[in-house]
Amino acid sequence: MIELLLLRDVHPLGETGEVVRVRSGYARNYLLPYGLAREATPALKAEADARRAKTEAERTAKRKTLEALAQRISGLSLTLSAKAGEKKVLFGSIGAPEIVAGLKAQGIEIAPNAIVLAEPFKEVGVFTVPVRLAVGIEATLKVWIVEEGARGG
Repeated sequence: MIELLLLRDVHPLGETGEVVRVRSGYARNYLLPYGLAREATPALKAEADARRAKTEAERTAKRKTLEALAQRISGLSLTLSAKAGEKKVLFGSIGAPEIVAGLKAQGIEIAPNAIVLAEPFKEVGVFTVPVRLAVGIEATLKVWIVEEGARGG
């Protein structure tokens, strides 16, 4: 058996930066020649631990930022206007791009794929829109769609 430091994710062996014990033939014939791993020296292990700690700290900071953004979005009420007919049916529709543009006007920038819509809105009304910022971090945005020229809440 030989100890190696994985340079890339190797399914089902482990993830990048992990120290794994494998048979010498597997290391010699597959992991080492394809650049998937290197021999785990004490210096390399220390470097990997430092890199892993830095990555974890960055991930934690990003998660806190996204959670704060989710709280900010949940406290918002976004009003969008569009032309509508007599029965309050829109001429066109309001979808993720329009919602993202409305949020951007309020100083919040998110990707359009963060807006979770089954289908675009096609009528005037008040809607609750889920916003998925990351795995486990979601917000709920209240969207008011009003006729052009009218004011919503």
